Amino acid sequence: MKKTMLFLSFILLLISLSACASFNQVDEDSLQNQVIYNIQKHHGKEINFKEAMSGFDWEKVYIFTPHTSINSINKQIGFKWLTHKQGIQYRDDINLVAFVKDNQVVHSVEISRKYGDFVLDSKNGFDKDHSVLQIKKANAKNS
Repeated sequence: MKKTMLFLSFILLLISLSACASFNQVDEDSLQNQVIYNIQKHHGKEINFKEAMSGFDWEKVYIFTPHTSINSINKQIGFKWLTHKQGIQYRDDINLVAFVKDNQVVHSVEISRKYGDFVLDSKNGFDKDHSVLQIKKANAKNS
């Protein structure tokens, strides 16, 4: 009887921890919607990532334009990003946005170029407090 109660208590604990972990997760669709909403809020001319991104901690944001190689991405962020699966090196219809904290990508999101292209003055990423970026209309043949 004690073993059964101990086992059931352990299972309940695992279920509770799992529920808490999934409650704190931020999904890519939600992030994408936050970015798009902020771009539209500023009439398609800029995005304020600090204002737009909530629900998780990040220190720096990196923007990767179409056809950026994985080697270039890893060089820019300063570490090997093993979870990179987006295939941006083959695509011309998206920009990849990666949020980094403690030398780890905490979230990434693909943003369609139909919302425009980010005007980048640096490939070294942007600190959270300096993450207002201009947006220009994407070239029609590439969006």
